[in-house]
This record gives sequence, C-alpha cells and structure tokens, in this order.
Amino acid sequence: MQSPKTMTLTFPPRRRPALLALGATAILAFLLWRSMTTPDSENSFYCALLLAYSGYTASREVRYLSRRETLRLDSRGLTIDHHRFPGWRIRHLPWADVLDQHADADHLTLIWRDGARLRETRLNLRHTRSADFTATLARYLPRPVPWPPVTIPLQEPHHWLIGDPSIRTALHQYAPEAIYQPLILVFLAIAALLLSDYNSALATYLIIALIAHAAWRSHRLPQRYRADLPRPYIRLDADGVHYWHSLPAAETHIPWAAIDAVRSEQKKTSEFLPTSHLHLTWRPYTNAGYLRHDTLRIALPGTAYQDRDGRACARCDDIAAHIRQNSPALGLHPALPTLKRRYGP
Repeated sequence: MQSPKTMTLTFPPRRRPALLALGATAILAFLLWRSMTTPDSENSFYCALLLAYSGYTASREVRYLSRRETLRLDSRGLTIDHHRFPGWRIRHLPWADVLDQHADADHLTLIWRDGARLRETRLNLRHTRSADFTATLARYLPRPVPWPPVTIPLQEPHHWLIGDPSIRTALHQYAPEAIYQPLILVFLAIAALLLSDYNSALATYLIIALIAHAAWRSHRLPQRYRADLPRPYIRLDADGVHYWHSLPAAETHIPWAAIDAVRSEQKKTSEFLPTSHLHLTWRPYTNAGYLRHDTLRIALPGTAYQDRDGRACARCDDIAAHIRQNSPALGLHPALPTLKRRYGP
C-alpha cells in the first residue's frame, strides 16, 4: 500500500455566512435594545432568545473570516478543519478510521469511524483544485471491488411510488421563494412589533406588499408553483434495487448480491396513525469494511404520509417480500460496523 505524500486541499473562504450571521446578530441586538427601552414592551424575551442563537452561530462562523477551511492528508491520516465536521474543531482521522471515500466533480464523501459509530460527511468541492488530492486519496484507500452480476428469477421490473415530493425537493427547486422571502417576512414581523409607530407601520406595509407579490406570482405562473415535482420511488430490476427520495441526492443502486437483510416495520403510537418503514442492510462492495442500513418511509402518493386504511403497510410488506425473494446472499455477509441513514419524514 503506497503512503501518500503530504497534500492540503483548501476550500473557498466562508465570508458570506459569517457576514450574514454578524449582520443578523447586530440587527437583533438593536431590536432588543429598542424593546428594552420601550415602556411596557413584552417582546424582549423572544428577541433575546433569537439574539442568543444568532450570536452563537456568528461565534462559530466568524473563525473562518481569518482562516480558510482545509483538508490535509499525510502518512498518518486526514486532518480536517471544516464546518461540516462535528464539534467545529480541527479533527485528525487515522487511516484506520477512514473506511471509504467517493469523489465526483462537485463533492467528496467520507465515511469514517467516530468512536463506536460511523459517520458520513459530504464536502463541497466546487471552486477547489481537488483533482490531485482526490486521486491521491483514492490510491491510498482500498480500491472498491464491485459485486459480480447474478442471475435472478425476476420476470419483469417492479416500480412503486412511496410518497409525495419531499420538502427538500421543493426547497431545492424553489429555493429563493421558499427560503429568502419567509426569512424577510420574519424579520419584518419582528420589526413591526418592536419599532416605533412610524417604522412599525412601514414594516407592516412591506409585509403586505410581499404577501401580495407572492399571491400575484402564484396566480400568474401556476405552472411554476404547481409543477409535478419528482416523487420518491423504489424499482426492482435485473440489476438490483434502485430507490430515490429527494433532490439533490442521486438514485441509490443496490446489487442483489449486496443485500444482507430486509424487513418491513409498522409503528403505531397513541398520538399518530401507523407508519411503515422498509429496512435494507447491504454491503456497498465486496471488500467494504462496513455495512449500510437504510430506512425508507413507505407511503402512498397523495395521502400526506397518513396510512388510514393500511394500504401503505401492505405495500411495504409487498416490497420487502419481492426483495427477499430475489436476494441470494441474505444473512451471509460478515458482521461489520453499520452506517445508518434514514429517508423520509
């Protein structure tokens, strides 16, 4: 196994999140001061809570105004200084704790051991010179060995829709309307409560104008706001199991020989209707040092994930039975650390 030379990948500066957090903190501090100096004000407590959260976020983001995020590799492992890693601190990962990596043009995904659990971290590679770094990283870690094709008695592909378009998909497609406009409305609503009569009236007029603008766009462009967003699905064919849940994630493909366990689960509590989940445990490739355990929420389209008549439960059992029938290696994979991931609300 070849030891890598020392290399450092430098990420673009995070000035915008830090400046936004500092700006929000300054605005909330001003609003808190105005509310405290205003007689009979009852909004100081809520404004103080928002200020505490904004100040905490700003304190975490401001460190990247003076230094860049980096990912460094050498003969001992990886050293990461990045906001996506838990704890927001510089972390060193020995090579024994780095179980897998996958890189494409835009992202680097690392699967690593954090004590007794496994974590998956996805780093944005856009605007970085990462080709040499990812090539060196791939040469050091074990080369994945794909699963050989197997012959199964599946007569024809099966395809199930397993829910409605997710909130993540809607946010990914309509990000400006779905995120920034509600944030502006929230700030204006706070200002309307805390500022003087003149400024409060101005904020109220701006709120009305934004709501009217949103209603006008919804009326004028119904095809944009009522578009048929892609729905989550599961498909079985000769190559294996394919499923997709929400943007911007890609479709997941599991070869038949990789599946170690499958089961359906129905949960019922006194407060909510029953929910159905499909559990899939599989090994990504033949020499992978870990298993994946994916939990998929199963529902019928148009039901808002409410299984009132048990049809979602029956569909979940049907999917599990078809997968179990065509999986030749159930229970034959070794016991390995498991990376868990959940799809659906």
